[in-house]
Amino acid sequence: MQELCENAENSTYERRSNFPSLEPITIREVQTLAASISRKKALATDMVEDTTLLDAIETSEETAKMFTKLWDESVTNLNSFRQKLTGRLIPLNKVHPQVPDRTQMRPIICLSPIVKLAEARFKNKLDNYMTSRMNICQTGFVRNCGTHVNIVRLLKESFEKRGAIAKVRSYLSTLSLPITTSTWSNYSASSTKSIFWKKRR
Repeated sequence: MQELCENAENSTYERRSNFPSLEPITIREVQTLAASISRKKALATDMVEDTTLLDAIETSEETAKMFTKLWDESVTNLNSFRQKLTGRLIPLNKVHPQVPDRTQMRPIICLSPIVKLAEARFKNKLDNYMTSRMNICQTGFVRNCGTHVNIVRLLKESFEKRGAIAKVRSYLSTLSLPITTSTWSNYSASSTKSIFWKKRR
């Protein structure tokens, strides 16, 4: 977060080496990438409005052609492009219109739609990696896995080692965790699952 919000005065990070140069993609590929990005997000520091930009890329081949070389080193290593990597930090008020305390705010980082377009080129490969090759213990990154998968796994293994699996009942009753079918397809814990569901009913 600090790296995203850095400026010349407060940065504690060294600049990365130059970005590699990637092959240009076709106009149609750029338009497909633009179509996959959600709209109406908060403005970043460059004040580029995402709906206007992405709609223009989708509907105009001339505009899309300008972005086919977005991944070329002659573009990505420009200072103007690097400035777009700077995020805008917004402390989201979860109790608006009331004044929040420190527990009622959620910080979010707003990035330029140009950065989102640049990242979208790698989305399918990353999605495939997270689905097929990443360990399911990395629940924050694996589709259909929530943090409760590891919580249940930890409790189950801990109590099994102590020979006190029945105590899971009291511990799980303090957790308000949703359990979905897809979650259990990723981790089989039939004994803990039955205890958990019985307690929640």
